[in-house]
This record gives sequence, C-alpha cells and structure tokens, in this order.
Amino acid sequence: MSKKIKYQKKVQADFINHAFHELRTPIFVIKGFVDILDKWSTKDPDLLTEGISPIKKEVYGMKELTEPVGKK
Repeated sequence: MSKKIKYQKKVQADFINHAFHELRTPIFVIKGFVDILDKWSTKDPDLLTEGISPIKKEVYGMKELTEPVGKK
C-alpha cells in the first residue's frame, strides 16, 4: 500500500474517531439526565423543568455538529 493511501486511511480513521467522540459525549449526558428525570421527576416537578434545559442544550449542540457545512 502506498504512503498516500496509508495517510488517507489514517486521516479517515482519525476523523471517524473524532466524530464518534463528539456525538457519544452528548448522548451520555442526555441519557444521564433522562434516567434521573425518569426516576425522580414524578416526585419533584421542579426537577423535570430543571432537567430539560441541559438535554435541550446537548440536543442543539448535536444538531449543530450534524448540520452540513454552510447550512448553519
């Protein structure tokens, strides 16, 4: 395999790993807040309101990450 092909494969793998990391982190944050809300929001309605804010923030951040370049 040529050096150019090896380099291109490395760049592609690095990009994919970075993209997975950028999406995995907000997904774990959202899951954590949803689990907390699922367990406790029926006992504390204020917690429901408070818990929705970080979920929305993470979702909007993920939306920004997945928008095509030039469409933002």
